[in-house]
Amino acid sequence: MGRLSETEKLEWSSVGILFYEIESSIVEFKKDRVSNRDISYFNGGIDFLKSVLEAKEEDRKGFAKRENLTNSTMFLEGWMKSNLTFPKNDEEYLEEVKNFIACFKTMSQRKKPDMVILNKIERLFSFLGELALLKIHRSPLTSHYDEH
Repeated sequence: MGRLSETEKLEWSSVGILFYEIESSIVEFKKDRVSNRDISYFNGGIDFLKSVLEAKEEDRKGFAKRENLTNSTMFLEGWMKSNLTFPKNDEEYLEEVKNFIACFKTMSQRKKPDMVILNKIERLFSFLGELALLKIHRSPLTSHYDEH
């Protein structure tokens, strides 16, 4: 893995913070303690995941926005390195991302979502937050993640 540019560090930093806040909000949600702040992070998760879906669609047409491609790349990289089950094809991948969005929408309405999906989101976003931190700070552990 090469050194990150300042722009890449900022991009990883901002999504890393989002991932950590979402993970924290999920923990609070599971304890039946949901604040308006938690809801705003669930909505941030929805926006992030929508940008991932948009990147996939836009990329097929050949004109994806840089921000959407960056989010999509970060999400894919993290998911593939996370040891969580990764979808077998594009159709399954898109369906899974849509399930994540639906889960966040349900939680933002303070309703109980599918717990299997919620647990997967929690583990994935936790890993993505750690990966972002490692990439930003170039920890010696980064080389371990690059080997997967």
